[in-house]
Amino acid sequence: MGQTLPLPAIPPAWTRPFMPDYAGAAPVALAARSWSGVGVYVKGVRFFAPFCTDITHDCARLSIVLDLSGGQPDARDSIARPTPIAFDTIHQMNYAPARSAVWAASNDTEYFRVISFTFDHETIASLIDDDICVDRFLAPRLMFFDPVILQLARLFELECLSDATTDTLQGDTLALALLQRFAGTPDRAPRRGGLSPRQLAQTVDYLMTHMTESVSVIELAQLNRLSRPYFIRAFRDSTGTTPHQWLVRARLRRARALLHDARLSIAAIAQAVGFADHAHFTRIFKRVTGITPAAWRRQTGQ
Repeated sequence: MGQTLPLPAIPPAWTRPFMPDYAGAAPVALAARSWSGVGVYVKGVRFFAPFCTDITHDCARLSIVLDLSGGQPDARDSIARPTPIAFDTIHQMNYAPARSAVWAASNDTEYFRVISFTFDHETIASLIDDDICVDRFLAPRLMFFDPVILQLARLFELECLSDATTDTLQGDTLALALLQRFAGTPDRAPRRGGLSPRQLAQTVDYLMTHMTESVSVIELAQLNRLSRPYFIRAFRDSTGTTPHQWLVRARLRRARALLHDARLSIAAIAQAVGFADHAHFTRIFKRVTGITPAAWRRQTGQ
């Protein structure tokens, strides 16, 4: 497997391995973020000529076409041999291990928007004890389609393009869901049972104590000496929600209590309970309650 590579922030000009040089094309980097060792990159490319380009990378990478105009591009492990298209969809998916020789080619693609996920060596190695088939990261998988992976890719795109800072718990949960869907072991019987009362109590206490901070799934799993996927399942079995959903609800409960104090501005309350900013707080509050924090404050007579 490839070496551990740092995941960059959004650079002013993208270079390989994250933005290949397509001849006769105008690539545009849209967003880049990372969670739990998974780098997420969204880009659009407009083409003015046919292309066949080497897209070999120094880290394992999964790419999903989100939008396409013109002919279907194909990924191939031989420059002279196209990969058969097995699914009638524009949302083709391609996975290549680190340094695995892969080419992209098309005669009539006009535009595509693609989201790419990169996995470093440390991330893959850390999954050995989880319900993940690590061997699935070692072989190329070209021109396939999975509707669940597409749904997850669209959720990642929304998080990447959002102006608000994404909760680490939300990003971690999505990253683990993607890894389990791509390389999970469906033949293994799922383990049952939630957290013990002691584990649940210490998890809730940790979340409440660190409500305004960026808490990760790794922290919570290590706190309970569990693997990340098992912790997520156990927490959901115990509470009916993911850790991120639980934390959002806890923040909103505290926010409603603070809204009774007319001396506090809504922006100050947003910061006090751990939301990125006033706008993010208002958007989440309205999504859950149906009204804005200001309207809620007026209705309760504060």
